[in-house]
Amino acid sequence: MGTLERFATAMQIVFYLSPLIIALVTFLLAWWRFRVFRISEPVVKIDLRVTSRRCSPSYNALNAVAALTNTSRVAVQVIRLEWRVFVLSPYSDEEVESKINEYEPYMAVDGSPVEFPWNVNYTLSQANPMIFLEPGETNTIGMSLAIPNWIEAIDVLIELDSPLGREGPALCWAAQCPHDIKMEVPNGD
Repeated sequence: MGTLERFATAMQIVFYLSPLIIALVTFLLAWWRFRVFRISEPVVKIDLRVTSRRCSPSYNALNAVAALTNTSRVAVQVIRLEWRVFVLSPYSDEEVESKINEYEPYMAVDGSPVEFPWNVNYTLSQANPMIFLEPGETNTIGMSLAIPNWIEAIDVLIELDSPLGREGPALCWAAQCPHDIKMEVPNGD
């Protein structure tokens, strides 16, 4: 076997193995990108719990507690914190139909989701809450309100914002929890 035949055999081997080599290199690059960049982005897990108790004949005390856990490998700084309390009931049928009609034009819109137009009775915002979470650390924050006795069911939403990510816009995490006040405060009338 001459030099030319050995060269031709080697080229055939390279030709047949090149798809395998390209697939292997692509897999390694994708794995490296996922492991290095995806895990280094901040991630916060939010566990939200809501309770209510009678505090006077006309008001109920609402308490919301959120346990924030940094599940990523980098520190997280929260630059904005917002609590919103939506009133879910009581509404008359006419009020609900009006809200459905108000919402209907947005049902087929592409893009970011549009919230159903429940009344937002309370919004508590904090521009610089001074929350820093190291990897694996958990921080518990809470909110308390006195809400009128006529409100029977609510939905509590917490939103957290972090500064701009390395490759994109500001990061935002949210958790939402429905709560039936009549279940915990039986003598609501």
